[in-house]
Amino acid sequence: MAKMKETDLVTLLDAANSDSVAFSGEFNAASEQALEYYMGMPFGDEEEGRSSLISTDVQDVVEADMPSLARTFLGSSQVMKFTPLSDKPEDEKEADQKTKYVNWLIRHQPESFATLHGWMKSAEIQKISVVKYFVEDTLKTTEHEFTGLSDFEAVALEEDLNDEDVKSVDIAETTEPEEDGKFDITFRVTKGQQKLRICGIRLDNFRVSRFATSLEDAELVGDDEILTRGELLSQGFTRKQISEITRIGADQNENNQSQLKDVTFHDENDSDDSDGNEITDWASEEILIENRYVRIDFDDDGIAERRYVRKSGQIVLVNEPFDHVPYAALSAILMPHKLIGRSRAELVMETQRAKSEMLRGAADNTYMVNNPRNLADENVNIDELNDVIAYGTVQVKGEGTAASSIFPLTVPFVADKAIMMLNYLDQQRANRTGALATSQSLNADDLNQETATRFTGIEKSGAEKVELVARVFAETGWAKLFEGVAWMVGRFQNTEVEVMVLGEQLTVDPTNWKFDHHVVSEVGLAISDNEESVQTLTGIMADQNILKAEGSTLVDDKKRYNVRERLIKATGLGSIRDFYNDPEAPEETLLAENEVMRQQLELMGQQLQASANPLAEAEAIKREGDIAIARGKLSLDAAKLQADSQQADAQLILDQRKQLSDLAIKITELELQAGKDLSKQVEDNKQV
Repeated sequence: MAKMKETDLVTLLDAANSDSVAFSGEFNAASEQALEYYMGMPFGDEEEGRSSLISTDVQDVVEADMPSLARTFLGSSQVMKFTPLSDKPEDEKEADQKTKYVNWLIRHQPESFATLHGWMKSAEIQKISVVKYFVEDTLKTTEHEFTGLSDFEAVALEEDLNDEDVKSVDIAETTEPEEDGKFDITFRVTKGQQKLRICGIRLDNFRVSRFATSLEDAELVGDDEILTRGELLSQGFTRKQISEITRIGADQNENNQSQLKDVTFHDENDSDDSDGNEITDWASEEILIENRYVRIDFDDDGIAERRYVRKSGQIVLVNEPFDHVPYAALSAILMPHKLIGRSRAELVMETQRAKSEMLRGAADNTYMVNNPRNLADENVNIDELNDVIAYGTVQVKGEGTAASSIFPLTVPFVADKAIMMLNYLDQQRANRTGALATSQSLNADDLNQETATRFTGIEKSGAEKVELVARVFAETGWAKLFEGVAWMVGRFQNTEVEVMVLGEQLTVDPTNWKFDHHVVSEVGLAISDNEESVQTLTGIMADQNILKAEGSTLVDDKKRYNVRERLIKATGLGSIRDFYNDPEAPEETLLAENEVMRQQLELMGQQLQASANPLAEAEAIKREGDIAIARGKLSLDAAKLQADSQQADAQLILDQRKQLSDLAIKITELELQAGKDLSKQVEDNKQV
């Protein structure tokens, strides 16, 4: 079996790329039109001298949905949850750790709010919205300048700079030593960084095979990105590889099938001649990079496997097996057997066009009624008649009356009929989307006939439609994002990390993850039910307190803690640890237990002092014994803390000795290289 040649691979990828959805003229046109409607851009058929008013129905629906979606997915509460598939304690512990860590990773991305907000908003406007998640390996070089150092201090600083993430520490510049032996030095430190990234993909840069029912079954999935040569160099590619790639502007171009970028930045396009990159040095030259995840039989074994191919033009930079599609997609309205669904904007684009026509007609009619035309004969000064001046005069010649020379051309007022049509269109929009300000379609005569029940029904109907959008988002794109991030860190993060999650230090080592977990939604998707949730949880909490007072086994401290945790989430007050201690976390309950014990000791002491009769002596002795036991427990806790402190001090001394030993070896190496005796200077520094 012979592997496929890279030239053949490039040919197949180019053919698949040309057959992708991004190169469909109809799809691109629909995407551009939806964005134009949202931004309220002209339709293109406006006439000079006539009204060009544009209704903003698409924008109104999208902006009405976004506060609820942002509150649901971008609030302080946990979004998704990994559930264990068995009742094994280690399975449950891993699922809980995975939930906290993945949620932390997604929330602590650079500009995470803007990325996730844009992901959902784009799905409201466009048929599909996509984010990409990946582990990025980069090299970052920084310079550190120090002045007035001795040889000993320079060696020590070099050791301090050379930690586990550092690839190299080089001397960039040094000055001649002064009389006291001091000199200035600049170190160039190159660090290797590995981090998870999540970024939004503009729709005109996204590539997916036509007729795909999901991302997983698509033959081709990928995206195009514009990078500079310097950015590619920082990602580990060699200068020789990068120099062979042709920059954009020569024989490479972006996807010219779509004008979505021009629509997005229409208010910034002052000139068509500028490409937005004014810097022309080698490191800043821009290159079109094609990232493709394609299912293909590259090794000729008869089975097509998923591969990650990264190329630019005819040059392949990466070609490796990769059994995962690192994209998550959202569509506001799902369509059966299709990856690409529909948007909320599509539902009201027709309404926006019709309302715009009604608004323009009403405005033109009102203007013509307010400024009617006239019939005039040859006796009238036409120039004066056409000048609309308050209290102006029009000269009329001849023997007849002015009324016989000027006759107003009456224009009937029909704008009120247009307003009725607008109300009807608003109601149609509400039926489709649930987005309707309840007072918009009411007039003063009808207002007293409306009931609170009707308003409640309208509000509930609108909330249910937004709730469905949120449910679709949660069960599709958000679930895929959480599962995908867990997959990425489980395979590419090979070190233990410590992060702070909800005020608690969490130590995570994904290499120890061994269970598969399902992802379920953890957010309250009933968009307007926060108050109802608070009432329900408050009732459950009261019932738990009654059961606890009765000594029932139906409730315990952990169950009561869980209800309070849900209550804190529903109110949006942040972390439950700011208000309650977890009964299963000893480090949280220790302080509370000590406070209770101190109170008991104080109470016992007061009771002993008040006891003066012989009959209380036996009880007093017993209480003294209890006090002694309690004090002994506190003493044991204090002794444990002291022992831990002594152990830490001993470890610190061992570490310091090891550093001095390593430093002595380094100085010896430098002496051999420089032929210079540094021992005296080291002794002087030790004495200092």
